[in-house]
Amino acid sequence: MKRIVNFFGRSKAVVLAVVVSVVLVGAPAVFAANGDPFILGTSNSATNASKLVTSGADPALSLVVDSGVAPLAVNSAVKVARLNADRLDGLDATAFLRANGKADKLDGKDSTQFAPDANQNGKADIAENADQASNAGNANTLDNLDSAEFLGVNQKAADSDKLDGKEPAQLPGSIAGIASFSGPVGSIPSGSAFVFVFVFAGPQATVTTTASQNLVGAAQAPLGLSSGGPQIFRYELCYQPASGGPLTNFTRPNFSIGEASTTRVPFSAMATTTPGAGTWKVGFCVQNYNPLTLDDNDYVSGWVQVVNDPVATTGTAVAKSNVASPQEVRDR
Repeated sequence: MKRIVNFFGRSKAVVLAVVVSVVLVGAPAVFAANGDPFILGTSNSATNASKLVTSGADPALSLVVDSGVAPLAVNSAVKVARLNADRLDGLDATAFLRANGKADKLDGKDSTQFAPDANQNGKADIAENADQASNAGNANTLDNLDSAEFLGVNQKAADSDKLDGKEPAQLPGSIAGIASFSGPVGSIPSGSAFVFVFVFAGPQATVTTTASQNLVGAAQAPLGLSSGGPQIFRYELCYQPASGGPLTNFTRPNFSIGEASTTRVPFSAMATTTPGAGTWKVGFCVQNYNPLTLDDNDYVSGWVQVVNDPVATTGTAVAKSNVASPQEVRDR
């Protein structure tokens, strides 16, 4: 009888163990309640908040999982207060621009290293195009252009000293060259009556022009007679082929009339002309077609410019003392 009791006693323990095992392993039932122990390996339920409190340097909760497995899962998108994540999409906070920060570099260069855009006062036309950043403080492109496409603040474009591909000296109305002349004016003998041939009075400058370039010049020469007079003469600015030949006055067929006497007087000429392509001698010139030699003269001084694309009509004098036609001279 004793053996039978013991057998049933042992059998009862086995049965209870099996029942507990089936409940814990095979059933999805929720265990524990307020005040009950936390049961591992299954769901636990409570109507009050559960807290883990620890002291010392160790964390209150440590979750350790296999590689690639999330250590924590939640069923709500509500923000968790004071939850401080170390990374966002695998990036540290230093990889992002702060809300009050400024993306102030392009390929590692500060804005002071780029020439400002005249139409944008130095600002990017479309800021959102700085969208290929390795980090937000250093954008890789601006308007989809790399920094190599821009000039640094101390750099100059290869043709920045040109306008429409032309050097300053090639622009319409610009001065391509300038030359001066000065020196003593020798005696200017008389010629045959009414034979109107210009001769240079003093030294000349030598310049070269293209077919469309203009000559603009000015000169002054004090002229007079040692005795006799007064008598009239013509004067002007003239050019002559460098290889020789007759002189041509700038304002042909016009000219200036001067009156020489024993009182030396300075005579000035300023004019412009388009001589054509060539190399020319340019200077102050005189037609002395009356009997007396102009022999009380001083120093002539003047200059001539080569100007691109004429800005004045050929033969139009800028300034002269007196203008008369050949017939008016004969009438005098």
